[in-house]
Amino acid sequence: MKRIFCIMLIVFSYLPLKAQQENQLNNIIISSLRSYISWNNSLRDRLDLSSLNCYYLCKDGLPLSFPYDSLENIVYGSLENIEGLTSMYKRKLNEGIGFLFVNINLTGANLTITVSGKDVKRIKKRQLHIAIVDWGQYTYEYSCETREWELKQVKYGEL
Repeated sequence: MKRIFCIMLIVFSYLPLKAQQENQLNNIIISSLRSYISWNNSLRDRLDLSSLNCYYLCKDGLPLSFPYDSLENIVYGSLENIEGLTSMYKRKLNEGIGFLFVNINLTGANLTITVSGKDVKRIKKRQLHIAIVDWGQYTYEYSCETREWELKQVKYGEL
């Protein structure tokens, strides 16, 4: 009886890890973020601006199972509770921080991931000013044959 219980425990503890590794939505978000960062770095190089050492990514709106360790040179932050932030983070917000925001939109068989670069600055104690700078829009379509999302269209824009 103990053996059966131990085997069942091992099998059931392995299943969530396997499912989390194969999460297509997380893979699509990571791929879209990498593509946007690559485009943004090439844009900055063309404009003779120094490349960023790291990017700030707003984790508000990301899936709960998002693997935060899958992207390098990313600092994750939240804008939901401004007063709960550290004083160093608040000082940076007072000066202004360039944040990346991810928006997920599902319409029929199309999934649109929009990664937008926005300048975020704290102008009052509990008030933020957010201005969009540029964006990348990635449209995926679900294929019933392969049972995967396939990239169909990429659009970039800047202000």
